[in-house]
Amino acid sequence: PAFSTQLMLANRDTWKGGGWAWDYMNGKIFTYEKIKHHYSKTNFSKTAIKNAMQLLEKSNLDPRHHARLLLASLAIQSFTMLFIANTAMNIAPLSQLPWDTNQVFECDKSTKQGFKSVKYRAGGANVEFYITNHFLPYFRRYLELRTWVLQGRNAPLFFILDKQKNIKNVDDSLAFKLRKKLGKFNITLPSARQWRAYKSEWLIRTTDIETTSLLLQNSKETVMQSYMAGSKISADNEMTAFLNNMHLKVVTAKKAPATAISVGHCLEHNKPKTEVSGSAIQPNCHQPEGCLFCDKYRVHADEYDIRKLWSCRYVISETRTLAASETHFEKVFGVVLNRIDSLLEFISSKNDALNQTVKRIKFEVMEEGRLTIYWASKLQMLTELTMV
Repeated sequence: PAFSTQLMLANRDTWKGGGWAWDYMNGKIFTYEKIKHHYSKTNFSKTAIKNAMQLLEKSNLDPRHHARLLLASLAIQSFTMLFIANTAMNIAPLSQLPWDTNQVFECDKSTKQGFKSVKYRAGGANVEFYITNHFLPYFRRYLELRTWVLQGRNAPLFFILDKQKNIKNVDDSLAFKLRKKLGKFNITLPSARQWRAYKSEWLIRTTDIETTSLLLQNSKETVMQSYMAGSKISADNEMTAFLNNMHLKVVTAKKAPATAISVGHCLEHNKPKTEVSGSAIQPNCHQPEGCLFCDKYRVHADEYDIRKLWSCRYVISETRTLAASETHFEKVFGVVLNRIDSLLEFISSKNDALNQTVKRIKFEVMEEGRLTIYWASKLQMLTELTMV
């Protein structure tokens, strides 16, 4: 075979001929001493080594050797699944994603915090999709691989399969075929539908409803219904401690139906209620700062919600210049900033690890500008309106 895994090597005795000359784990050819016990005659083992060396030399001289093409095809299929996992794009639109080889794509660094917007023109139309920052290097590597596979041939669609010198388009059977192929190596691969579900939940847990809706191209109502219904991931992972914003009391709940919002989590959306009568800030589901004073509000003592709080504080502080005076700013936002500070202080007091996390994220947000996607977009909007 062109390659082998440890699982395959464990059953090497069942291979036709065994391929004993090949040292797959180290990418070498075994010496005679290493393989002679596999053969009944000395000349058989020496012939196996000689044939392997000749085949290796021939393969290295042929840049389009069938083994290279086989691995390239597997790499393309694997990247396609990685792309689905990263973008949560359905297989139907993915299989029809156009691409112009001569068109240089643009990558907007400021679109969403933690994400990049890939933009280009193909087939006379504008195309745009979002990928996470860390996925961009893999995206570029795929473009290099795609160019190598095509060798100047035309392929109007982004995802391709090279089959017997004919370019085929990816279809909805790709995921099934790849899962079946990897299953032989004892590798379990989620389906395209499962990848989308996992990505949806990850976005909700780490960002907010607005961002999730944008990246998944679903309505906010659809996203919220899916989250409130729960998922296997949520069922398998115990919810972390919740912090009651009014009493700073940790609430433990394994299956609390909390929806991710821009400043933390909400136990029951669209039913705001102040926990203290006469509060200076009235709960409002359309105003993030109002959530901080709602009896439905909860915050996870984890990195995601800590970053949300610091990001909110950062953006509010940036609007200080919009106030008529310092007194006016303190009157409008002072109580909000105090509430955020109290929450962060309480989280820090839980243990040393959380204390260090709060300090680290403070530096990342306040000094490096690494805000959450939601608050980064808010800041960008204010900047474009020349309000900050």
